[in-house]
Amino acid sequence: MNSMNLRQTPLLLVPLLAMLGCTKVSRVSTHAAGHPVTLSVAGTHSIDEDDNRGVISSQYGRVTIERERVQLNDAPWTPIRENVPIDVRISKGTLSVAAGSTTTSVTVR
Repeated sequence: MNSMNLRQTPLLLVPLLAMLGCTKVSRVSTHAAGHPVTLSVAGTHSIDEDDNRGVISSQYGRVTIERERVQLNDAPWTPIRENVPIDVRISKGTLSVAAGSTTTSVTVR
């Protein structure tokens, strides 16, 4: 029979998860440039928003949202429709945006 106490199990997982590079994922709902925005972002992040622009920054990259376009890091702007809901996902390795029927993503290092 295993002699490990079940209360010890979570403590053993912490170093393992740290070694695997697991990070906290935050889910946020906000508005940017007239768009309702749902955000799923790994790690630390900041959100700067006003009536004309929203900028979501994290250790993995930056997403800029304007009324009729989005930009991932310094990639070319992608046109989007005004006022459509936007789903932003930022994780280690990928930035992606879905805005209505338009989707765009970039791989980051």
